[in-house]
Amino acid sequence: MEDTEEKAKRTHFDDYLRKPVLKSDLFRTLSHFLPHDYEPLESDDTTSLRPIVNDIIRQDPTSFLQALESLQPKYQKALKTNSIADIKQFADQCAELGHQYQCVQFDEMATFLLEALDSFDIPSIQAGLQRFPSIETALRKALNDTSG
Repeated sequence: MEDTEEKAKRTHFDDYLRKPVLKSDLFRTLSHFLPHDYEPLESDDTTSLRPIVNDIIRQDPTSFLQALESLQPKYQKALKTNSIADIKQFADQCAELGHQYQCVQFDEMATFLLEALDSFDIPSIQAGLQRFPSIETALRKALNDTSG
């Protein structure tokens, strides 16, 4: 039996993408056919210079830790179900926490997750979910370091 991709290419198609179409595959395929210039992104060193715990968090660390703890069940549910609705609910709550406490790390993670959800970019959704434990750990460690 002939492969669908080979059959499509033989019948006057220039290329073939399998469903679900991943953003990286789409960009790679289109880059063969569309004129473009590659400009590497400059690294954003400002991210590493931003303090992870700001004055708002320092003023009320107990409230922040409670809000952080309230994310845990939504995170676990999003991981367990892989439901778009559950992941969106988790991302929305992260965005709310980021906005309330001006926590850039949660703002960025929520934005990344919501953009990945909008484009149905499954690998990016998974990568976005995997950011949460490291952000949570870093925030808890930084709070302990500033209080101790």
